[in-house]
Amino acid sequence: MSAEKGGKANPIAFNFEELIQRLEDVQRKTHAGFVLAATQILANELEILLVSHMPGINQAMYKRLFFGFGPMASLSSKIYFAEAFGIISEPLAVELHKLREIRNLFAHTIKTLDFKNAKVRTLTAKLEFPDDGKKDLSERYFVAATADAIRALTKLEKPIPEWVEKFLKNRSGTLGD
Repeated sequence: MSAEKGGKANPIAFNFEELIQRLEDVQRKTHAGFVLAATQILANELEILLVSHMPGINQAMYKRLFFGFGPMASLSSKIYFAEAFGIISEPLAVELHKLREIRNLFAHTIKTLDFKNAKVRTLTAKLEFPDDGKKDLSERYFVAATADAIRALTKLEKPIPEWVEKFLKNRSGTLGD
């Protein structure tokens, strides 16, 4: 029975445009989740790199430095410290900050963003990685840039204490700024 004839509207019936809009919203939200997850992996690798250059670090010091309001808790501070200690080069630090800016755009907005958004495309266009001549400004390009940055960081790592590895595997982590 239709709603026009005095009956109830079919709860299963839907508006096709509304369905398309909802699916597009899910896809855009997936972009945000993807960016946040990718940059968290990057932040973890940067943390491993920093710890690998701290021969005297113990668990208590690690927690004081990298948690809560610790001086190395945020992604930006990890980048600054790694550069200041000479662990990473200035060009790599600049690239890491660009990735962080893209992450922050997705993380600190109430709007649903995706890689078609003008602001996201503007920030993505600033990335130097990857150097493959295929600057398509899509999520694939962001992934390639993030992967290149992670590869660059892992090449600089030294062995870390086993407890740090276990700790990072079990930690849910927060993104910081």
